[in-house]
Amino acid sequence: MPQCDQCGREVEKYKRRHNNEGFCATCYARTFKKRTCSICGEIKKIHKNDVIPVCNTCKKKNTPCIRCNATDYQPGKITEHGPVCKACAKHYRPRLRCHICGSDARSVSRRLIFGIDKPICNKCFNKSYGFKCIRCHTTYAPFFFTLDKKPVCKHCTTKPDKACNVCGKHMPAGFKNNTCSTCASKSRLRKRLSISQKALCHEVAEIFANYGLWMEKTRAPDIAARKIVSSFEVFKFLSDWYEKHEAMPTYAEYATSLTVAKTRQHLTVTYFLDESGLIPLDHERKCEIGNLDCIDRAFNRIPASSPLFKYMDSYHKLIMTKYETGKNTAHTARLSFGTAVNFLALGEYQNKSQPDVELIRQYLWFHTGQRASLWGFITHLRKHHKVELPSLDNKVYELALDRPHESTERTKQKLIALLRSGEFSQEDYIELGLAYFHRVRMPKELNGIRELVSVNEQREVKLYKDIFYLPP
Repeated sequence: MPQCDQCGREVEKYKRRHNNEGFCATCYARTFKKRTCSICGEIKKIHKNDVIPVCNTCKKKNTPCIRCNATDYQPGKITEHGPVCKACAKHYRPRLRCHICGSDARSVSRRLIFGIDKPICNKCFNKSYGFKCIRCHTTYAPFFFTLDKKPVCKHCTTKPDKACNVCGKHMPAGFKNNTCSTCASKSRLRKRLSISQKALCHEVAEIFANYGLWMEKTRAPDIAARKIVSSFEVFKFLSDWYEKHEAMPTYAEYATSLTVAKTRQHLTVTYFLDESGLIPLDHERKCEIGNLDCIDRAFNRIPASSPLFKYMDSYHKLIMTKYETGKNTAHTARLSFGTAVNFLALGEYQNKSQPDVELIRQYLWFHTGQRASLWGFITHLRKHHKVELPSLDNKVYELALDRPHESTERTKQKLIALLRSGEFSQEDYIELGLAYFHRVRMPKELNGIRELVSVNEQREVKLYKDIFYLPP
């Protein structure tokens, strides 16, 4: 427990702090006397040894907030290191444990007015008692309900609308700020622009400022203020590039150096640079770089420790050689290599050491339209790796759905027993559902990978060229 700096007595809480010294209630009454403040002229409790009597309120007016350095503020808390404004006071509250979720937070307190005598955090309080006001859209405790049972907060019910300090637009009284959301977003956008520009070179800083104005005109102010933060990394890249090369990059340099994933993530910046003529967009080069990036990412799907890696590696070298010599386009290379990787990934899922006929039939059950693309990879396996696989024209690859061996009544009883059990997997339901509703037997090649047969949002199962509907 803290001790009084005057008498040494232990106290739960200081009555007053003055010049970094704590006073208990007794020492406070003995040391601080009622005197007239020399600044405001009011009678306040002032230290008896102060030559020029100045009250605590007037002292805080001339002392900036120790957190945000604000000078004109409403006092919120006096800490050991100095005063804190009302907006920053919440950051100096002690962390307490919430009775419901068990997390430590500064917003934990009791809400006795709602009959809550145990401390809970704001998040748990809003889940049970908080409602979003239909006027100000702020989460408050409801004070009034409209005829259609919509909650209205106390401020919007009892107080008149207030005007925005910037544009004069009327807004609900429950709105916490004195500026409307549009003006607040514009102010936030300009503030973020001014702060971020300091980290950029002069040329790119001007481009970044123009980007902010362009965003304000083409997007909503709140979206522009939010996107300007995530887009900063692109302009930081452009600033570093300009300082190194003293020129803006071409689109090919921009896409390859920044990576395709980043350019796709920041398409808004790419469109702005193209529209302003700084980095003209080359659509053919864009597609080519994107296809090559897809090939690079697909190459990492099969681990090097897998026995199937050698088949993918040799086919990748063949595909890239054809592309570099002009025999194939980047688009064709991506489609061919993507089919091969998906085919081998299915084998890797089943821990196969070599492609076989069963794996080909499994793949064709899922991907009917990739038969010709898969044949190119099978030809490569037969020619370069001596894998004995029949041609795709062989009847061994003909796919046909068979009828179930059990009767409809027997299948019906098994389906009812499955549903009544309450504990069944989607794979079991699909198998019995196909057998009962459509009289179709699950292909024997898919018995080992039934979990890969999925149902979409429309409750449809696709097998080869047929689509089957199953009730939920």
